[in-house]
Amino acid sequence: MTRRTSALLLTLKTLRSQGPVVIVCQFCKIKEYAGTRSLSNSMYATRILINSDVEEITQFHERLLPEDRNTMFNPVVGRALLTTSPIEAAFSKWALSPVDLLQHSGNSDTICVIAQVLQVNKEKGWYKIEVIVSDESGIANLTVFDCDAFNYLGITATDLGVESVKNVEDNDGWPKKLDSFVGKKFIFKVGIKVS
Repeated sequence: MTRRTSALLLTLKTLRSQGPVVIVCQFCKIKEYAGTRSLSNSMYATRILINSDVEEITQFHERLLPEDRNTMFNPVVGRALLTTSPIEAAFSKWALSPVDLLQHSGNSDTICVIAQVLQVNKEKGWYKIEVIVSDESGIANLTVFDCDAFNYLGITATDLGVESVKNVEDNDGWPKKLDSFVGKKFIFKVGIKVS
């Protein structure tokens, strides 16, 4: 627990001993992660008002019923403080497998592999990017779709196409940003679809 969180909990305990605590969050969003909901900063503009001297908060305080005032305050944050990142959670249910296991998998299997990109297959186009990957067990061709490529490249396939057309003399119609996959290691969560 951080020093700031500890100080906030101490403040809330102190306020709670003085009566009901009203917390107003402005410009925040509710996120759900690993089955737990939490509040998150929104656009670095979130404001938190705790028992502030604001007319609406004062009116809310005055309208509280006696049974509302006896709600237990639990200072234990518990599951809200998760130790894994969203990226780690995306792979938490999957063991890493060797690349050669992809060839022996059945339809609808999901397998995670850690592999290095050897090259991007330019013959397949770039809306569905085919990468050739390898690890010590073998080589495989994987398709990286637009939304996943965007997470790495920071540009959509449409914008990549527009950029490629603008610079057609420099790149032979091939977006140079796609070459940034080459030589990098990634964890691929592969959904097997046999056609």
